Amino acid sequence: MDPSTNGHSGGSGGGPRSPETLDAQIELSRLEPGHIELRVPAEANQLSLVRLLVQGIAARADFDLDAIDDTVMAVDEACACLLDHTEPGLPLVCRFTDLEGELRISVSASLSHGTEPSTQRFGWHVLGTLTDSVSMRILPTEIGGHPEARIEFAKRPAGVRE
Repeated sequence: MDPSTNGHSGGSGGGPRSPETLDAQIELSRLEPGHIELRVPAEANQLSLVRLLVQGIAARADFDLDAIDDTVMAVDEACACLLDHTEPGLPLVCRFTDLEGELRISVSASLSHGTEPSTQRFGWHVLGTLTDSVSMRILPTEIGGHPEARIEFAKRPAGVRE
């Protein structure tokens, strides 16, 4: 075993990889206890990684199988909504905050196509059905000179109410 590969053979770069950086453009960060951030390129082929992380976070938050599925579908829909309005390769940022009895999720991306996601489309209504609350904000930003769209929602396990 080659010690310079940290036990891994082949792969891109051949050197050791930081556990927080899964790829040159994919970054997973634990900001503080209960807060996780995942940055991936804004591309449809990255959504499987996002779904996998959401499943794990929801399971750790004691969600039942239906609530886990609802949460995964909601994150998937929020990501798909933003992918339609950004350039492939720009960052798609998913933030997860596990509060006692509630999971808060934020999905954001730079709006590079000159249009904002619509809250009138079918996917937005799906988000409202799958979550306990949902909102979207358009924020001015310096990222590429384009504003940022941020979809935020909350999901609670079955039986937990405000």
